[in-house]
Order: sequence, then C-alpha cells, then structure tokens
Amino acid sequence: RIIKPGEVRPVKILGILCMIDEGEADWKVVVIDAEDKWAPFMNDIEDVEKYLPGQLDAIREWFRTYKIPDGKPPNVFGLGERFMDK
Repeated sequence: RIIKPGEVRPVKILGILCMIDEGEADWKVVVIDAEDKWAPFMNDIEDVEKYLPGQLDAIREWFRTYKIPDGKPPNVFGLGERFMDK
C-alpha cells in the first residue's frame, strides 16, 4: 500500500532505535500499520526478527546511510545499535 505524505494511519508501536544526531539522542519509533497483513503477528520488536528476518538490519542500515547523498557522514547509534522493545 502506498501512503501519501501527511496521511495519518493507525499503527502498532513495536520498538525504538536510538540514533545519535549532532551529539543528541534521536529516537526512531518502529511501527507497523495496524491494517498490514503482518500486524496480527507483530506485538514487539522481537516479533519483527522472528517473522521478517533481516528487516531490522535493513531499517538500521537505511538510517545509517540516508544522509550520505547530502555529503554527510554515516549516522551512528546508541545502545550498541540494538533495537529496544516498546
């Protein structure tokens, strides 16, 4: 499903990732659309790895590299780069 910018959707919060931006914690909240086909199976961050192996790594790598095309260095993370449960 394609969601338009600014569209509001019901979601389930699964966990968080701590990115460090300019020396401060920049918390990224990991969610799933409440109407997604995987939503009934996803209740916490461990369920993401259980049902969609590798997805958390892909999310982390996207956040690590998304500013590089703008000439900025890769982002770094706190908490040992671990996703934390909600």
